[in-house]
Amino acid sequence: MKINKMLFAGLLLAVTFSACKRPPSTSDSFKPLAVATVDVDQLSMRSKVKFSDPSMSITANTQLRMKKDSVIWISITAMGFEAARAYITPDTMLLVNKLNREVITYNFERLSRQMNFPVSFELIQASLLGNLAKPMGPEDGLAQRDQYYRISQDWGPVVVDNFVDINNMKLSRIEAREEVTANQLTVSYDNFTPVEAFLFPYNGVISLQYTASGEPAETKITIEHSRVAIPEAPLKFPFSVPGNYAIR
Repeated sequence: MKINKMLFAGLLLAVTFSACKRPPSTSDSFKPLAVATVDVDQLSMRSKVKFSDPSMSITANTQLRMKKDSVIWISITAMGFEAARAYITPDTMLLVNKLNREVITYNFERLSRQMNFPVSFELIQASLLGNLAKPMGPEDGLAQRDQYYRISQDWGPVVVDNFVDINNMKLSRIEAREEVTANQLTVSYDNFTPVEAFLFPYNGVISLQYTASGEPAETKITIEHSRVAIPEAPLKFPFSVPGNYAIR
């Protein structure tokens, strides 16, 4: 189950700071901050992912392929062989765990209930690209703090600060705090490297601080990309479910 835990934690932590998209502003005077975004039709990445929490620590290599607004495909390799493969669409998330010979299926409605906040394909996609998960609106706060612009957003039970680097106008850090539980999520993007016309964060750290069994705890995911490419030829997303695997 360790591979299941690492993959789902990586995906879900990456969108913990996310919520439903805000409709476009109707204010003629509102001018959102010009945050640099990555807007591509296709993307492929090779990465090393380190996951740790109070119960385990694991390092794995991953391949990720993405078709904008359509498919996110992830292959996880540990100890020299493929341990798991994920296939995510706007409707469904499928995980084949080859270690336990099982298939786990989720839809975003189920995930949203389980996580107690809205989760969507679009939000996972934005997180992977290092883009703002929620568009800036006229009610958001904007201030300058050292070398960053800080966009402050109130998302009901969660207060979020987005820090945009003044030098490259890229989102570099997200701090989210849940008022009721005092849980805190920090997402940092670093090592911005040109990939064709875009600056892409080659390093990322996701840290969730919370209370478990009455004690402070932390789940941490470190991501280091070794290759990021924007292919012109159509990507393939091979995925099949063996007939003898348990489905749950």
